[in-house]
Amino acid sequence: MSHLSASPPPPPRPRLAGECPTCGFPTDHPGGFLVLDLPVRHPNFGQLVQCPTCNEGNLPERLKAMSGLSGEMQEWTLAGFRWHKGRAAAIAGATAFIRTPIGWLTIWGEFGVGKTYFLASIVNQCIQHRVAASYHVLPELLRQLKAGYEDGSTDRLIDSLKSSSVLALDEVDKARGTSWELATVFEILDWRYRNANQVGTVLAMNTDPRGDTSHPLAYVFSRMHDARFTITEMGGGDVRPLMGER
Repeated sequence: MSHLSASPPPPPRPRLAGECPTCGFPTDHPGGFLVLDLPVRHPNFGQLVQCPTCNEGNLPERLKAMSGLSGEMQEWTLAGFRWHKGRAAAIAGATAFIRTPIGWLTIWGEFGVGKTYFLASIVNQCIQHRVAASYHVLPELLRQLKAGYEDGSTDRLIDSLKSSSVLALDEVDKARGTSWELATVFEILDWRYRNANQVGTVLAMNTDPRGDTSHPLAYVFSRMHDARFTITEMGGGDVRPLMGER
């Protein structure tokens, strides 16, 4: 009787630029996986394990690179912010969100009270907990999305914004663009609203979303009012003259 021997597996293809050298996942992915090489009858046969390169070696650096934060913004934390009773509710909301980064958190207040600092701090502290998080200024993001049609990157960026574990959008009420831009904002935020039990969204604006019914994004603001979510006003005056004193 003859026995057929199993053919050896094909050699792995060379890794491309932008792929993890160990698992081959794209480097803009928050972490790849490997399949354990075990006998068929082994209880862990076929089990996925986190790639050590993505998830242990380079993950913190990759998450920082994906965060959208630059310079000193990558160092901002809630603990480094000057306390003021006008910011107490926002601090409590941000702390609770970092502890359980799902649902929506909306922070609103006048110019200069520190909303950008809060959003960056939330992103940084999520990354410290190994949660992928990114920060964007919404009007700038819309220009980036529109420009992406030239190189075909728009759809990929929209998909990444939808699925990011934590998405922080600044200056939301300044997005007063074309019908396409407003529809794109709605597409991204509506997806995140419908999946709010899995992903976290942090929004900052200058006006109270509960009273701004004439804004082109009022239908997005209405989602902020969901009883599951938090809307908090941030006061305490202009912190910009104090930023160097922290």
